[in-house]
Amino acid sequence: GIEEPFVEPKLIVWLAGSWVLILWAFLGDSVTFQRVVCKPVFWLAAYVLVNGMVRFHLPYTNRVLGAQTITYNVYQWLPTLHVLTAILTLIVLAGRYLVSREHVAWVTKWLCYSSVAIAVCLLLQHVGWDQLYTQDLARATTAGYLHRPYAGFGNAGMAASWLAMTCPFFLLFKERRFLVFLGFVLIMLYFTHARFAQVAALVSLGSYGGLRCWHVLPRTRLGLCIGSVLLLGVLAPVGLRHLKSDERWMLWSETLYQWRQPPKGITRPQTLLGRGLQSWRDRFYLQTKTLRPETLAAIGTQKPLTAHNDVLQALYELGLVGVALLVWSLTALVGNGLIASSSAVGAGWLAALISLLIVSVTYFPWHCPPLAWVGTVIVAWHLRNPKESLA
Repeated sequence: GIEEPFVEPKLIVWLAGSWVLILWAFLGDSVTFQRVVCKPVFWLAAYVLVNGMVRFHLPYTNRVLGAQTITYNVYQWLPTLHVLTAILTLIVLAGRYLVSREHVAWVTKWLCYSSVAIAVCLLLQHVGWDQLYTQDLARATTAGYLHRPYAGFGNAGMAASWLAMTCPFFLLFKERRFLVFLGFVLIMLYFTHARFAQVAALVSLGSYGGLRCWHVLPRTRLGLCIGSVLLLGVLAPVGLRHLKSDERWMLWSETLYQWRQPPKGITRPQTLLGRGLQSWRDRFYLQTKTLRPETLAAIGTQKPLTAHNDVLQALYELGLVGVALLVWSLTALVGNGLIASSSAVGAGWLAALISLLIVSVTYFPWHCPPLAWVGTVIVAWHLRNPKESLA
């Protein structure tokens, strides 16, 4: 009875592990919340909870007199629990676990070694030695998709996203073997053909180098600013042209169009508060007849499960209020990261956050449990007080 065999078992493991951490923290001391300095996250959690409760009870409150049965919108409530679990896990990791130098080093090494293991699996699949996970013909809807290794993630983009988000961590260790590991990971990242992840990896590594030069070599700051602006001016048009030729551009356009349209039976569009978590999938996966003809022609027989842009999907599901709280939270996270970036460790974690942000606006890491866990750890680091040294 498993709908998605690649994702659902991982989701169960992620939920169980997260609640172990949560209970372990709440049954301990009360210092956990005092170490979390990113207060916008609490407002975001409160909004998600209220929004989910309203959507969950909406069919009940709108019932007609004499109704024989009462139906709750459980598919709005379950994603709410997932988001709240993630936010509580963030608080526990930031306030209880990532406060020790030993713990941070252990987590960083684990992320590096896990990426190496994924890269090895990608290599075995690329040369044809690993036949445990193969892409069946029924799911091969685009040319060449069968030849993209994906290391058991179910999608090459998911494996590539993991590698891209962990690349900066290899630069935080003095041992030369980690540079060798980084080179191997970048080579296998190339063979995934996931361009968004390749861009995220290169930008994150460049960000790490720029941050180190900014703090260690102050005379290079003007050159770094000019070089960054010139590089952005060259790469932005190229990236925009590539995106417009990709089917995800049509998905983004359709998401904005549907966000401005009122739901069935309602006269006004719900742009301010959104339509609730899980509503994007209900519209684009289950109600494809409501999509515009050009969008249906672009996606073909594929039924998208996500918008391939978590920010746009949040706009559709949580509205302008939810995105405003999300941007407020991200601004606070980046601010904490900039303060902590004076050290090599802080610069590496901020570079990983930059990679996570790039992947989040071009893919769906927060809808894939393994990637969501990596993102949770990266965000948790930036919830810490950046002025507080590790024990």
